[in-house]
Amino acid sequence: MTAIPTATVISGGLKALGAGLKKYGEDSDAKFASTLNFNSGEDVRGCLHVVYGSVFTDSADFLDPSVKLENILPLPWLAVARANGTTGESADATVGRLPQVLLAAKTTLANSGAMLAEKPSFFAELKIIRSPDASKVAFRLRAFYYGERLDKGWWPRSKSKAVVLTVSGFDVSKSLVENLKNGYSVLQSDVPVGQTWVSSDLLSPNGEDGGRNAWDSPWYTLPPDKTTPTTLVTGLLETTAGSKLLGVLGTALEGTADTTAKSYVDSLDPAQRATAEETARTAENTAKTNAAVAVVKAIADVKAAQNAHDACITTMDAPGASSNDKRDAVLAFASARVTAAASVSAAEPLFSQMGVPAEFLNDPGRCKVLP
Repeated sequence: MTAIPTATVISGGLKALGAGLKKYGEDSDAKFASTLNFNSGEDVRGCLHVVYGSVFTDSADFLDPSVKLENILPLPWLAVARANGTTGESADATVGRLPQVLLAAKTTLANSGAMLAEKPSFFAELKIIRSPDASKVAFRLRAFYYGERLDKGWWPRSKSKAVVLTVSGFDVSKSLVENLKNGYSVLQSDVPVGQTWVSSDLLSPNGEDGGRNAWDSPWYTLPPDKTTPTTLVTGLLETTAGSKLLGVLGTALEGTADTTAKSYVDSLDPAQRATAEETARTAENTAKTNAAVAVVKAIADVKAAQNAHDACITTMDAPGASSNDKRDAVLAFASARVTAAASVSAAEPLFSQMGVPAEFLNDPGRCKVLP
């Protein structure tokens, strides 16, 4: 067996680490698609629900009263209940109507098959708008929840560059992706993780508002014979921005790998070790490498703590959150906070020069241990 020179092993390891960091510095995409059958073109009406997450397969399980929709799907349900009331009604009356609104929403989701078993990574409701002559339909983004990144890479990111929902008619001669290339899309750009909202369709159910047409797709022409079965393809694309900092660190590690490895090996040679200049160069290169790795870890831990803090604040503000939910969220942030603080300390003074927001580590705001 041929022995591999030590310098080659060290250099290869550093280059592999640098290449890995550069990869996570690039933009990434997550793509998902599914088909939906309709008995006829006339049946293309109502709403489409797009879900990325676990669902029940039996409606009886989903409709069981123990399954609390307000805990699974964190839409602004109280605002929806208020919109279904009368002008100037009391807050108590709105709260009293909330169970009825939630039951109606569960029934709608059960009918469409979007029977959420746990909080989804992504949820959207697309209202199908039919043209006056019934020859075309458009798709209006009506409710939206972006719980977490769909592309769960090693590097945590707090938002996506874009989330695109696409609907298209199905051509059996093409793949799902090819079908979607000529589809009808609704785009959300620069979407933070944890974002949730409903459109004015849901907040103006009595017809005072025509809806947020900016989130309508173009018109899709239905097949001429609307009595025959038809199939639609629904696609979901998430594009996440890479980290420029990781790209810079990865390039730096790759570029200095050979020099760092040679200096390290030379430092083990008694003759070379006697040369003060070589010793100093080795120490400098090693320090740079260690500092880069420490900064990468610190940034990752701070990002993780930020996500835990955001989740904690969201739980604290959630109307249906229990004391146990809030306590668990606080403890999860406390753990991430300790880890992040230790990593930041190990990465100083270089970490402070990166400008990474970390003030929340010292001031957690409302995310504190409950009395």
